[in-house]
Amino acid sequence: MHRKIKLFSCKILTGSVSLKQPERNFIFARLWHTLAEIAKEFFLITYYYMHILGINCSHRKTSNSELFLDYLLKSLSSNFSVEKVNLLDLKIDCRGCESCFSDFRNHDDDLVGVHEKMLKANVIIMSSPTYFGMPSNLAKVLMDRTNSIWLEKGLKGKMGAVIVNGASRFGAIEQNAKNIVHFFHDHEVINVPFYTCFNNSIKHPHERFPDPLPKDLTDPLDKLSIEIKTLADIISPNLSR
Repeated sequence: MHRKIKLFSCKILTGSVSLKQPERNFIFARLWHTLAEIAKEFFLITYYYMHILGINCSHRKTSNSELFLDYLLKSLSSNFSVEKVNLLDLKIDCRGCESCFSDFRNHDDDLVGVHEKMLKANVIIMSSPTYFGMPSNLAKVLMDRTNSIWLEKGLKGKMGAVIVNGASRFGAIEQNAKNIVHFFHDHEVINVPFYTCFNNSIKHPHERFPDPLPKDLTDPLDKLSIEIKTLADIISPNLSR
């Protein structure tokens, strides 16, 4: 039916068919609707094609870092394809041998696969606890092993977002976030302007934030989700596909 309408509309546009005004209006309305549907489908294909990789850098199972990351990825899953990696579950063998300086694939461990995923993703989200103003050593080894990727500008133009938390004072947790932001900056990753910092986990039993998260904790994550979607709308033509 749509094909017949489109073919008939083409004849109208070329003047090969003569119709009364009401009939002409109907045909043009149907044509406009069809074009709108095509544009909508194209927009959704482009939007869904963007892939988000969330990296949980905590050593603990059912950690605060994973709790926050899961909430954010769920809120983004309606607009993007999302994937989560738990560094805790991986075999990581790093001895400071520097073989990754020339090629990150020189190591025979699971971290190579994470770096491959980072190269394929459009958006990279890192979620880490705070240790004296610094990310976890899992996050640190993930970043340290990207030297060859940095040399080849493999992450350039992608988007980066940060979630950090801890029992420390806010200044130390914010410094953790800035360290990860600096890593993204060195790779010429486009940082989402808003990063989320959660402190005072020590207030809660076993230093675990409540699950499900209360509104005062979900509000910053919702804001980060909006920032990611907004920035994606602006720079999506420049994202690596």
